Amino acid sequence: MLNTNCYKHTPIIQQYLSIKKLYPNMFLFFQIGDFYELFYEDAKIAASILKIVLTKKGFSAKKIIPMAGFPCQKINYYCKKLLKLGKSIVICDQIDNKLFNNGLILRKIVQVITPGTVVNEELLNGKKDNLLVSIFEKNNSFGYAVLNLCLGKLEILEFNNINDLMSEIEKNNPEEILLPENFAYLFLFNKRTGIQKRSILNFNLTRSYHVLISHFLSDEKQRNKLKTKKLGVRAAGSILRYIKYIKKNIPSHIQYLKIKNKNTYIYMNFSTRKNLEINENTNVSNKNSSLLSIINKTSTLMGSRLLKRWVFSPICNVNEIVNRQNSVTILLKNHQKITSILERFHDLERIITRLSLNQAIPKDLINLRNLLSLLPKLKTTLSKILEKNLIRLNHGIHLCKSLNTLLHNAIQLIPSYCINYGNVIATGFSKKLDRWREIANDSLNYLKKIELKQKKKIGANSLKIGFNKIIGYYLQVNKKDSHLIPNNYFRKQTLKHTERYMIPEIENYQEKILYAKTIAVNIEKEIYLNILHKITPFLKKLKTTSYSIAELDVLNNFAKIAINLNYVCPTLTKKYGINIINGRHPIVELARNKSFIPNSTYLSSKKRMSIITGPNMGGKSTYMRQIAIIVILSYIGSYVPATKVSIGPIDKIFTRIGAHDDLYSGKSTFMIEMLETAHILNHATSNSLVLIDELGRGTSPRDGLSLAWSCAKSLVKDIKCMTLFSTHYSELSELEKKYKSIKNIYFDSLLKNNKIFFNYVLKKGFTEKSHGLSVALLSGFPKKVVLNAKKKLKQIYKEKNLPIINAIKLINKINFNKIKPLKSLKILNFLKKILIN
Repeated sequence: MLNTNCYKHTPIIQQYLSIKKLYPNMFLFFQIGDFYELFYEDAKIAASILKIVLTKKGFSAKKIIPMAGFPCQKINYYCKKLLKLGKSIVICDQIDNKLFNNGLILRKIVQVITPGTVVNEELLNGKKDNLLVSIFEKNNSFGYAVLNLCLGKLEILEFNNINDLMSEIEKNNPEEILLPENFAYLFLFNKRTGIQKRSILNFNLTRSYHVLISHFLSDEKQRNKLKTKKLGVRAAGSILRYIKYIKKNIPSHIQYLKIKNKNTYIYMNFSTRKNLEINENTNVSNKNSSLLSIINKTSTLMGSRLLKRWVFSPICNVNEIVNRQNSVTILLKNHQKITSILERFHDLERIITRLSLNQAIPKDLINLRNLLSLLPKLKTTLSKILEKNLIRLNHGIHLCKSLNTLLHNAIQLIPSYCINYGNVIATGFSKKLDRWREIANDSLNYLKKIELKQKKKIGANSLKIGFNKIIGYYLQVNKKDSHLIPNNYFRKQTLKHTERYMIPEIENYQEKILYAKTIAVNIEKEIYLNILHKITPFLKKLKTTSYSIAELDVLNNFAKIAINLNYVCPTLTKKYGINIINGRHPIVELARNKSFIPNSTYLSSKKRMSIITGPNMGGKSTYMRQIAIIVILSYIGSYVPATKVSIGPIDKIFTRIGAHDDLYSGKSTFMIEMLETAHILNHATSNSLVLIDELGRGTSPRDGLSLAWSCAKSLVKDIKCMTLFSTHYSELSELEKKYKSIKNIYFDSLLKNNKIFFNYVLKKGFTEKSHGLSVALLSGFPKKVVLNAKKKLKQIYKEKNLPIINAIKLINKINFNKIKPLKSLKILNFLKKILIN
C-alpha cells in the first residue's frame, strides 16, 4: 500500500504524489529527462498491459519504488494502447531544465486524456465519432446525454425502458460512459471498457440545470424544454462537470445543445441494425461486407462519419429528404469534378477542435492551409450548379482569405512535428527570430567542424556529435572504437553499444549554442501562440465550412454509388405502404458471382402482411432484409437498388431474425426470440415495418405454430403494421382466407437427381417444400446421415398417416346402404376416435 504522506518521501516522489492525488484513478506519465516514468501501482499495471519492463529503483518512505517507463517519443503509441483498453492518462512534462533550490525541475500537467475526450489526431479513429456518454436512472426511466467533443455538440434524450437505452448505447458505441456510483444496472456494462463511476453529487438536478444554462446561454424556449427533461439534464450536467475536471474549463467550442426528439428519426434497435448488417456482417467469413462498406465511398473522413450518423438515424422529415435527393440528382453529372477536389481535403472538423482547445500542432496548420487553398476551386465548381440545396452548402463554405495568407506567410513549408522543437515559423516572418536562428546555425556549423576534426584526429569513423536534454552535447563512439579515445576525453554516459564523451572545446561552446537555440524556440512559441490567437475569430466560419463539406461529400457519395451500382431515386409519399419493383439486396448483390435475381414488393392498407414460405436457403431472409435496407436508404436521401420505388410514412423498423446470446446473458435461444418478439408487439405501430423470420422454431412444433399464428394475427388485426412473415409452418397460409390484408407468397425450388436448385423468384401462393435434407447434403452432411434421415422421414409420415389409412380401409369394408342410421353414427364416432388418437 502506497504511503501518501508526502513528507516521508524523497523530493521527486513528493512532487509525483502531489500531482497523482489530483487524478488518482488515471495513469500518470511523469517526465524525467527523455523518458516518461510510472511509479507504484501505475508501474505494476502498465508493465503488464503495455509490455514494458517493471524495475525497482531507490527507496522512498523506507520502501523500494516500483517503476516502469518508456522514451518520450513513444508516448502516442502507449497512449493509444491504454485508451483502447478504456484507460485515462495524465501527462506531466518538465517545463524547464533549471534546478530549483530543492534540486527539482519544474513539472506540470500539460494534458489529461480520457477515451471520450481525446482529440489528438494520432489517437483517434478518423472514420468513427469519438463519444462521451452519461446516464442517470430514476424509477426505471433514464436520462441520457452524449457529447461529441470533436463536433462541439451535446445531445439529451430520455428513455422509459432499459432496452431502448441499451439499444442507443450500442448505436452510439461511446468510448467512455459516466455512471452514478449507485447505478442499478451497472452489471449490464461489465463487458464494456471506459466506464467511469462518478459521485451522485455530479448528477445534482439544480447544479446540472445551472451549468447548462450558464454555458449555453439558452433562450427561454430552450430553458422551458430543459425543465421537462429532468433526467436528461442530470446526465448532461454531469458531462459538463466532467469536462471541466479534465480540461480545467468547459471549452467554448461546445456550442450546440440539442434536446433530441426520438420521433424525428426512424426507430431501429440493436437487433435490427445487426440483422440488417448495417455496420457489420453477421457472416463470420465475410465480416467486412456490410451496408456501410458498400455505400461508403466518401472522399473525406468528415463525410464518412456523417454518413454513418445518417444511416444509423434515418430522418422522417420528407422535405429534407427530397432536398437531398434533388442534390444527388444534379450531382450525377458533376460528381467526378467534386470528388477530385474533396479527396484532397484533410479532416477540418477535428483540426477545428484542436484549434479551439489550443492543442493544434504545426501539422494541423499545414493541413488547414492546404484545405483553404482548395476552397476557391470547390466554390467555383459549385457556383455553376443552380440547385437550391447545393447553393445553400456553397454559401456555408467560407474562403477565409486573410487566414490563408497568414498561414502561407507564417508557417514553414515542412515544419517540425512540435513547436517545442522549433523550425515551425517561416523564415522572413520575424526578423528577430531570423537573427537568433542565424546565431544558432553558425554555432551548429562550428560543432560540425569539431566533429570532422576529432574524427580525423583519433581515427574513429563511428564518432559523431549528439545531444539530449540530460547531458547536453556530447561525442559518441561505438564501443569497438573506445580504445582510440585520448586522455583529454572524459566519459559522460555509457550505453549498451556506445560511449558518450565530452571535451573542453565543446563544453565551453555549448552554452552559447543552447542559449541561442532556447531564445529562438521561445520566440517561435510566442509567435505560434499569437497565430493560434489570430485563428480564433475564424473558428465559427471554419466550423460552418466543415459541416457544408461533410454534407456535400455524403451527397456526392450517393451520386457515385447510384451510377456505379445502378440505383434509382425512390419516391416518398404520404400514401400508406411500400411499393418496390425489382428490388435488390445491396450486400448480397455484390457478394454473388452470379447476377442477382430481383423481386418486387407491395404492401398497402389492403395488403399489410406477406406470409413467405419456401425452402431453406431459398431467399426468404435476403428478400425481407432487402426491403428494410431499401427503406433505410430512401429515408437518408440515397438512391436505392431497384427499378422503381414508392414508400409511405415509416416510423420504426423491427426485425426478429436469428438469436443474440450476448444481448441477454443467461437466456435461452427461445427466450431471446420471445423477448424480441414481445418488444415488437409492445412497440410497433401501424406505420412500422416488421420482419419476422421463422418465429417459434425454438420450441415444440405445436407451441411454435400457436405462437406464430397468434403473433401474425395480432400484427395484422390489432397493430395493423406492414409485416413480412417468413415461416415453415404451412398452416399459417390459412390466415390468408381469414384476413383480406394477408397474402401468401413463396420462393420455389426444384429437386432433381437429389440435388436442389433455387430460382430465387417470388411467386403468389404457398409451398410446403422445405428440402431440409437436401440442404443438409449441400452443406456437407455425410451421405449416410442424410440417407438415414430420409428413412426416418418416411417412417414419420407413415406413422402420422396410419390412422387415416386404417379409417379408409374400414370405410371401404362397410356398405352404408344396408345398415341402420344409429349404427352409422356409432361407426362415425369410432372413426373419430381413431383419427384423434
